[in-house]
Amino acid sequence: MAFGQVWATDSLGGYFNTPELSAKLRHAAQPLSRFRQFCSFRKEYGKGRDELFIFDKVGNVATAAVTTGIDEDDVMPETEVTIYQATGTLTEYGNAIPHSFKLEAFSKWNPKNPIQKALRDDMVKTIDKVVEAQFDACKIRAVYVTDTATVTITTNGTATAINSVLFDDYCLKEIVDYLEGTMFAKPYNSDGYMSIAPVKALRGLHDHLQAIWQYTKYPVNGEVGKYYNTRFVKETNDAMSVTMGNGSVFPEAYIFGDETVIEAVSVPEEIRMKIPTDYGRSKGVAWYFIGGFKIIWSGDPSNTIVKVDSA
Repeated sequence: MAFGQVWATDSLGGYFNTPELSAKLRHAAQPLSRFRQFCSFRKEYGKGRDELFIFDKVGNVATAAVTTGIDEDDVMPETEVTIYQATGTLTEYGNAIPHSFKLEAFSKWNPKNPIQKALRDDMVKTIDKVVEAQFDACKIRAVYVTDTATVTITTNGTATAINSVLFDDYCLKEIVDYLEGTMFAKPYNSDGYMSIAPVKALRGLHDHLQAIWQYTKYPVNGEVGKYYNTRFVKETNDAMSVTMGNGSVFPEAYIFGDETVIEAVSVPEEIRMKIPTDYGRSKGVAWYFIGGFKIIWSGDPSNTIVKVDSA
């Protein structure tokens, strides 16, 4: 019988009771997980349903109206609209930490409490990375090739150029102009578009925009500034690479509008206690979640997300 947390090993539980043990538990530093808050829809899927969830999307009319108008004796023009359908999969997610009854009996604290805190942190980081994988399914890729001169955009989900410049205000303007003028992407909200970026990407913006941002207030969780109709949120959960491009020293980033990723939930995330076995000597705690995430628009026919990327 194996345990995750035991009294016999200091690093696995024995440290919980020493003669001069501090009265406060310390927990490891946690990264900033930001993607899930930007899911556009949450569907309470419930139990007793299939593992697949399906949603429909309506495209534009096949033939636009004639801008010169209709003559009195003309027949009203007729057209059609294409309906698109996408499918996501609900999946089980979870992690568990077992512990012994002996540890629970001798420990200064109930080991369930620090274990639950660690598992909650693990749950947030895991689910956020699952959401980022759907952001990464976007079709529009922007590569910053030459400083203040060239941002190369591809529309098939694959970057073909190599990033050679740190993300900055010029790159942002090119992407936002493309979002508005070519993609016709609706803003995320009345304040404009949103961006999620790692620390290294935001450093490039700060170097150019520090004087502009110094008096800015940030109402969104993790927000660090607003510029060119775009608000920026910092992410440090290792969901995005910071080692891409020329010399493997440049970071990824996302800029997006409304309708990003749909979330379907069958069993909301929760903390579960293991039913004790071995006459109560074997215990444990787990987090558990059944849900699914799916990018809404990925070239069928619209797009709402642009990724700063590199070949």
